[in-house]
Amino acid sequence: MKRCFSLLIALVLLVALFPAGSALAECSHSKTTHMCDFYILNKGNSQYHYYVEDSFNKCNDCGAELWPYYNEEPVPHDFVGNKCSECGYQKSSSSSSCPHSKTKEVAGDKKYEIIDGNDRQHNVITNYSKVCTQCNKTIFTDKKTQVAAHSFSGSTCTVCGYSKAGTATQRPAATTTPRPSNTNNGGSNSSAITFDSYVQADDGVYTISWRGSLVTPYKIVYTPSSGGEVLSNSSVYGNSYTTKWMIPGMEYTVTLTDANGTTATGKVNVPRAESFRDGNLTANKIDIQISPRYTKPGYAPVHVQSFNASTMEANMTNKGWTYGLFYRINLSSFTGDRTYLQTVVFRAPNGYNYMWTASSQTYYYGGSDMYWRWKIMGEEFFEELLDEYGRIPTGKYYVDLYWDGMLVDSSSFQVY
Repeated sequence: MKRCFSLLIALVLLVALFPAGSALAECSHSKTTHMCDFYILNKGNSQYHYYVEDSFNKCNDCGAELWPYYNEEPVPHDFVGNKCSECGYQKSSSSSSCPHSKTKEVAGDKKYEIIDGNDRQHNVITNYSKVCTQCNKTIFTDKKTQVAAHSFSGSTCTVCGYSKAGTATQRPAATTTPRPSNTNNGGSNSSAITFDSYVQADDGVYTISWRGSLVTPYKIVYTPSSGGEVLSNSSVYGNSYTTKWMIPGMEYTVTLTDANGTTATGKVNVPRAESFRDGNLTANKIDIQISPRYTKPGYAPVHVQSFNASTMEANMTNKGWTYGLFYRINLSSFTGDRTYLQTVVFRAPNGYNYMWTASSQTYYYGGSDMYWRWKIMGEEFFEELLDEYGRIPTGKYYVDLYWDGMLVDSSSFQVY
């Protein structure tokens, strides 16, 4: 009888401590944090080491490690003497086999791939081989993907077949036109055009308006007044111009040139962006991860601890390396697919601004954990900086993410 009574007491205590549906229930893993590491692995192979991406999601409630991802990519050693400068592998001086320390890249066939919603660029996918110049052995074969500008005939790219969605959403061409000023070649300044002070904003699409008229078609040139990419369009009619290639909160210098060469210049202001909200999905529920990366020609992006301006300048100028960011968007759950005009803006400490992308992006409903990532982004931004100023400025940089013109996140990184 005592034993039965003791068991009854134990059962009552268990029910009191662990009510139905609480601690005894299986964890739903509804809130997770993405953990990611990038490193170089030396396996003792005489030909190559490995670039490794090792990641998983950690449950914030129970600590379980979920959805692991591990990838190794072989990359030839970069020998300085007998030692690899990247992984530290040491060649054996007594080895009689060819170390394949000097290689050349042999390009094969290539194909062109459309990037959905990208009015500016397509992918160029090239097959290539790494061949030892000493023993003529093929070390490995692979593919590399680069971006290249569209070549339009009318509204269709003659290279990849991409078709423009329309002038209201296509990216205007970057131009070498000098920044707008109050002078022009062969024409005259006009007071017949007066620009509206503020740009009209509509879900990430912006309209510059003016009053008065000159001889159409106009060429419009616009750039952030503090510094940035100069954009233009040569087929503008009427009293307004609509584009998605403007940065919220920025003042722009705008110049119209008419068919006779007469110009009108003014300043316009783009409204500041509101913080992102779409139902229960808000900016503070979206986690952004960034980390510095560089790419050698023909190789995959590699994680580095930090950016150093003088090293970047030397490698970009002399070796053709590119620099950018690993960028990952971690989303909390939502109840259906979402399509946004996704805009990414880089801001340098010297005031230079660069819109890296402005294209439609659909996030498909997939349960409690979702993400979107770029293995490397923003290479053109650093190239533009170096071309424009002859150096990479040191200091704090920002990368801003907008959805439909609303600010999702502003992350920072340092160049030393």
